Amino acid sequence: MPHHHLIFTIPHSLNSLWRYNKRVFADVLFQAASQSLMQLLDSQAYMGARPGILAALHTWNQKLDVHVHLHVLVSAGGLTHDGQWAAAKRKCL
Repeated sequence: MPHHHLIFTIPHSLNSLWRYNKRVFADVLFQAASQSLMQLLDSQAYMGARPGILAALHTWNQKLDVHVHLHVLVSAGGLTHDGQWAAAKRKCL
């Protein structure tokens, strides 16, 4: 199935907040990413539909330093408000 791979990264200046509020911080990050994508892709200019979204939280980089980010797979199509499949109108987000 066609899809897009997106990465949502937080600024390193917020790492200290992450260390002391991991659960709340992760919840906010997941919500912000999903709400942003849903709002963007519901627009007729992009898709006019509700996509499928799968997100995985990573909290480190290749050197095992703190690097909080989400890897997000987004379907290149989705369900319209009346339940019909709509293909993405653009090849890239």
